Amino acid sequence: MAPQRRRCRRHVSVVALIAVLTIMLIGCLEPELVDEAPTTGGDLPDTADHVPVDDGQLRTELRQLHDTLDALDELYDTVQNAPSAATARSAGLDALARLVDLHDTRLEAQPPLLPAVTADRAETPQRPAQLLTLLTTAQDTGGPLAREVVAALSDTVAGDLGGWLRDAEGMVEMTRTVAMSSDSIEDLEPAVIALAGEATRALAWTFVIAEAADTDRATAAAERAQAHIGLIRTALEAAGASRS
Repeated sequence: MAPQRRRCRRHVSVVALIAVLTIMLIGCLEPELVDEAPTTGGDLPDTADHVPVDDGQLRTELRQLHDTLDALDELYDTVQNAPSAATARSAGLDALARLVDLHDTRLEAQPPLLPAVTADRAETPQRPAQLLTLLTTAQDTGGPLAREVVAALSDTVAGDLGGWLRDAEGMVEMTRTVAMSSDSIEDLEPAVIALAGEATRALAWTFVIAEAADTDRATAAAERAQAHIGLIRTALEAAGASRS
């Protein structure tokens, strides 16, 4: 069987495994919903949906996010085909810089996906994370697409949006701690799945790649990180936030 076909089958199996584990975790954590009494007079119609909005800037930033996801895909492919652990770690560090700004000079002009420093409302950061920029633009834009984008960023991408907004440093450190908690990929899987948000999970596996002692460990982590990036792309497309 050709190497490419083996990689494809292995990737599909990893995606399926992660999806199953995620569903199992959500089933365990999902709280019981309590029916609330309807408000007096019923729900008001959302007339804002019928008002045209200029979402050009939002769509531009969404394309930039898709560019980041594409770049991460390519870097994870590089890890999986790396001839040495050193090459794999180097690609992992590049992927890490795409995900979060750890004061690395690799991508000074490219904003990361996630913040590494808690945003100061009194200052505008030099390179605001794409998560924060997109949230702000979507909230300013309004309309159906903006609402779907906010939901996808909050629930699927960030998971714990409040954590990333209030304590970005703590979120990064927690994710790194989880990534370094075991030498076994199998033991790491449930710990990583327990993290909130697909970007957070991808970040954890990318930390593993950046510290991997051998190509097998780096490859296994890259497959899993790539699967989480794929889930982000799927969520965005379901929200109508495709590249176009």
